[in-house]
Amino acid sequence: MKKVELELKEVEVLSVDKITKQVNLAIKYFSNSEYKTLNYAIKFGDVEEISEEIMKTIRTREKTVDIGFGDDILSGFTIVSFKDEDRSQEKLMQFLNKFKEKLRGFERNKSADNYLDKFHEMKNQKMSF
Repeated sequence: MKKVELELKEVEVLSVDKITKQVNLAIKYFSNSEYKTLNYAIKFGDVEEISEEIMKTIRTREKTVDIGFGDDILSGFTIVSFKDEDRSQEKLMQFLNKFKEKLRGFERNKSADNYLDKFHEMKNQKMSF
């Protein structure tokens, strides 16, 4: 039986499509002390559902990586756990909420003043855990 402990490290916005409201995120995490990145595209809706979906995707990805087959009956099973899962999901939801508010403010902006600066500021947003 294989045990995998995950720890979220950073979430970064890679790109923003203002028209479709789709955002590409880079989610950086440790998997048994191995640094990994997951690129994930989201379309804003319920932030809690999105954060749960991201955590579930990471968990599924790590569960299906390197499934071993051998003499041991349990060699095909993988236990995946997050280090401080509740806190990580809460911080992920906070980041998504803040970004959602910035996106709304950006959409409401009708003036050309600092338009590109605001867009790049929004695009380069990141959060460490």
